[in-house]
Amino acid sequence: MPEKEEPIEEPSGLTEDNAGEKTSGKKDD
Repeated sequence: MPEKEEPIEEPSGLTEDNAGEKTSGKKDD
């Protein structure tokens, strides 16, 4: 069970990075 949680956390982190970058870009605009 813990193995399934690990892979789920990986994509979650990537999504957070993408969201942060998009937000930063909007602020720059």
